Amino acid sequence: VNTQGLNLLLVYPSHELLTEIQNRFLATVETDVNLYLYNCIDEEMEIDWLLDVAKFCDTIVLDIDNMRYPERDLTAFFLANPRTYWLTNAVDSVYNKLNKNRILNLETIAEIGGTLV
Repeated sequence: VNTQGLNLLLVYPSHELLTEIQNRFLATVETDVNLYLYNCIDEEMEIDWLLDVAKFCDTIVLDIDNMRYPERDLTAFFLANPRTYWLTNAVDSVYNKLNKNRILNLETIAEIGGTLV
């Protein structure tokens, strides 16, 4: 179901990330949010669905450390999109060169909400 609300795609979010998005972002945002979750745990990857949804989403959040292959191979593709925000525990990541929207800690989730709405 796609409404006029904000379209948010989460790719392999950790439990902590999901909790923070619920508590710090969804609880405070004043618009409708269509939340799309990609977290394939079986062998049948839905790459086509992931790419289709990413095309129309206003914001994409990648939890890079939790991504599996072959989706992880798409990281640079997603980071080339200025609407993508991302997390990783890596200290010196080349991803910083591709996209400045790194989420350094989960407390900054609420700040993302400020830039989206």
